[in-house]
Amino acid sequence: MKSQKYNWPIHSVILSLLILASCSQPTTLVVHESQPPASASARLNQGTNAPPASASIQITKQIATEFPTETRDKTYTPPPQPEPSPTPYPASVSLPTQYLLRAMFDYPAHKLSVHEEITFTNQSSETLADVVIVIDAQRVEGGFQLVDLQIGSESSPTYSLAAGVLSAPLKAELDPGETLHIALNYDLKIKYGGSPSGFNEKQAYFGDWYPYLAAYTPRKGWVTHPASQVGETQVYPLANYDVYLKAGEDLLKFATSLPAETAGEWLHFHGEGRRNVSWAASPFFQLLEDSSGKMTYKVYTLPGDEDSGKEALRTIRQAYELFTTLYGPIHLNQLSVVEVGFFDGMEYDGLFFLSQDYFQQYRGNPMSYLTMLSAHEVAHQWWYASVANDQADEPWLDETLCIYSEVLFYQGEYPYLVDWWWAFRADRFEPQGWVNSSVYEFSSFRSYVNAVYLRGAYFMRELSRKIGEAKLKEFMKAYHLEMQGEIAQGRDFWRILAHFLSEVDIASLSKDYFH
Repeated sequence: MKSQKYNWPIHSVILSLLILASCSQPTTLVVHESQPPASASARLNQGTNAPPASASIQITKQIATEFPTETRDKTYTPPPQPEPSPTPYPASVSLPTQYLLRAMFDYPAHKLSVHEEITFTNQSSETLADVVIVIDAQRVEGGFQLVDLQIGSESSPTYSLAAGVLSAPLKAELDPGETLHIALNYDLKIKYGGSPSGFNEKQAYFGDWYPYLAAYTPRKGWVTHPASQVGETQVYPLANYDVYLKAGEDLLKFATSLPAETAGEWLHFHGEGRRNVSWAASPFFQLLEDSSGKMTYKVYTLPGDEDSGKEALRTIRQAYELFTTLYGPIHLNQLSVVEVGFFDGMEYDGLFFLSQDYFQQYRGNPMSYLTMLSAHEVAHQWWYASVANDQADEPWLDETLCIYSEVLFYQGEYPYLVDWWWAFRADRFEPQGWVNSSVYEFSSFRSYVNAVYLRGAYFMRELSRKIGEAKLKEFMKAYHLEMQGEIAQGRDFWRILAHFLSEVDIASLSKDYFH
């Protein structure tokens, strides 16, 4: 999908010309652009980069400059202790894991020095003899360096660390209801052009950047997966997060998956009932922002892509409001999009990265990957963040529902483009494969998308034809509301769907798409 040229069907080209000639969508967005000082020194003397307070959508300009490497504060100042939120989300879920991360960020060196604390309560009915931590960054050669580790009272515990998994036997077994405290100090060196953590000439971005406790399943144990050629392999339990970030560069602009505030020298973001935390930093970010009620939408673009950013901003608000109606409300009060230099996109709880290719290829109408994928990634806030799944073994549980959410988005916002969507997004690839394949069954990204995404969309369309579109939407909402806050499995999908089938037999349909 990145930097590829496609031969559009002729009816798509004709439709494009008709739309451009007579069906351009009016915009009500108001943009206020602040004028930056003439130099970096002027900005530093001003001491502010605040955009106009009256702007309903704001573009905040940041000035490029070289950062001095000798004047950064090398001392470590402990940040203030976080105050717990009185209303964890979801309220019905008692969360066993708390994360506290304090990260010193050296932007010129592309390096993080992190102190992390994990507090885990064994809420299973089983006694645990070991603990397993997933460290995706360790799978990048030279990227992760563990400085020291403490597990409970053991300051030098026995452990193994290989292929992104740290496993350590416990000195004393952890009985149900007991709590374990883990502390790690580590350095993280990100790679140029890396994904989902990395940097380029204009930014640094951090996804799956910190060690996290593996999901635990009774009778099966800790859930971990090896790396795959395509797709993702993470399984995220809900947890509470307090993240403190300190950088010596005043001109950096930060995009965070949680609402952030300054706490002395630190940038602090806090969240309860979240799958993960992610962020990015750049002196070049252009911030576009919109608010509706308690919800804030943010798009961080790179210079020159502000017009495309306005389309992304419009789309994420449209999609979020539509999906809230279709699937039910979720936990967010902020959703951020970050334009990045790596291929395709990557979803996180409250934030997603989207390739600069889609911003730069946007031509002013919703017949674009920028619009489609923005809606797709918003859907992941329901199918991934609110309702999680095992992304290695059952990627269809989020990707099939997200790509079909694209269809529902175009039905709701651009109904005259639904046929175009099917022709452009799916039909021209003539997709094959089983929808419920694992990520390990594919050697190419195209074959993975064809089976899990596109064939999944065909399945959902056929299911809609059999049980009716209204009934399908009722099912999707019921599935979300019942599985919200959980890690769903395929059997949950089929179990809940059965209540909406009445006398309809979908056995042959299932056999056509699932093995």
